[in-house]
Amino acid sequence: MAAMPLIAANKVEPPKKVDSVAATGADQPTTKPTTAPADPEPEVKVSGTKGEIDLGYVPLKKKQSLYFLIDNPTKQPIKIKKIRSECKCMAVASPPIQLEPKSDTAIKVILDAPAKSEKYSKRFLIVTADRERPIIELMVKADVGLPLATQPEVQNVGTIQPGRQYETQIKIINRGKKAIKPVYAISSAKGWVANVARSEIQAGGEIKIPVDICVGEKTPGQHSVNIAIHTNCPGQANVKAWFNYTIAPLAGAETPTAPKASN
Repeated sequence: MAAMPLIAANKVEPPKKVDSVAATGADQPTTKPTTAPADPEPEVKVSGTKGEIDLGYVPLKKKQSLYFLIDNPTKQPIKIKKIRSECKCMAVASPPIQLEPKSDTAIKVILDAPAKSEKYSKRFLIVTADRERPIIELMVKADVGLPLATQPEVQNVGTIQPGRQYETQIKIINRGKKAIKPVYAISSAKGWVANVARSEIQAGGEIKIPVDICVGEKTPGQHSVNIAIHTNCPGQANVKAWFNYTIAPLAGAETPTAPKASN
């Protein structure tokens, strides 16, 4: 989880300009367009009994190929008894019958993305004749039909003091092919207010939403809060940012010095 420092409100520096990103198709080429490059096929090497690939954003109903490279460090081939998928939309193309000795065996997986938006997370199992690795568990994750994401998804904002004002921000990226407009924000706790300007997030672009913080009396210790930014995207009604923070003791404690915000 990445840290996002706070800045005391009475020390706010002028906001820095955020570079805008032109919408897809804004600048059309004057020459004959070339063939679009093929989508990358992610791969990951698996040396133990578990492997995982996170595809990030995947459009609805898209067919996506990926590879798991299964290592066999022994001098003998390892027989593959069977391969089982827990989702009918994920299959292994031309499944191998063994893991080749002293090499990596490529397992090609084809994902037919679902027709509804979801945080996709499914496994398939490779059952082998190897006593050391009888089952190899492989996981595929994807944000299917969910173009928006916060970076980072979880921020550690440090120590804050009740009654004192602070500022931080939420960075939202748009991985889709259409502009999306944030509309309003809802916080899970009082004292956390996101200032949504309703400017569009262009395709492939990002925005930074300022967050004002001023919590009331609260039990000292660690706390968390989430802010949901609601949008006009049909497949993704909102995107959430999470914050972890610590409340400083009031009585007999030194006044904490809030770290300056990073650019």
